[in-house]
Amino acid sequence: MSRIQLLVEFIINLHKVLAHDDKEKYSNKFATYIKEDSLHYCYRLKRDEAKTRLVEIGEAIAYL
Repeated sequence: MSRIQLLVEFIINLHKVLAHDDKEKYSNKFATYIKEDSLHYCYRLKRDEAKTRLVEIGEAIAYL
């Protein structure tokens, strides 16, 4: 798995175990990552977008 795919899997699994209130709180921040599985998310990325997306995912996770 790529680093991006691992982080998206982390977000998906985290979202599954969050309490209902927390799911609502973070739904906007995680919406891009939880609407499909991590493999499909990574498949749709272009090579030059990878670094930018990695930073965006890190920022989404950092504010937890």
